[in-house]
Amino acid sequence: MTVDTPAKRLDYRPTAVVDTSEQMAEFLDSLAEGWPDFQPVTHTGYGTYGVVRDDSPANVPYMFDGKPRRVCLDHEGHTWVSIVWNPGGCVPLRCWVPARRLKTCGRRY
Repeated sequence: MTVDTPAKRLDYRPTAVVDTSEQMAEFLDSLAEGWPDFQPVTHTGYGTYGVVRDDSPANVPYMFDGKPRRVCLDHEGHTWVSIVWNPGGCVPLRCWVPARRLKTCGRRY
């Protein structure tokens, strides 16, 4: 599995919580099925195009099981998804975005 590791990232770092229980791993696996790797998405508020990508454990912002993930849960139980915006451009940007702000779409390029 390939995990993108950006050279730089923004300074904002919420507190990550690692839960290595089987229940958490199974729950995150079931959430990840709804957000497959390389799934094209748009941001509902801005219309920005991106793709879902796995992220390294060091970059996962909230609750997860300690493995590379593309989904995690915030402290209120909402799903967050790892997105690479402008994936075909010169400077792609990786962000974690609440799933409620994303809509799946067709591939643009």
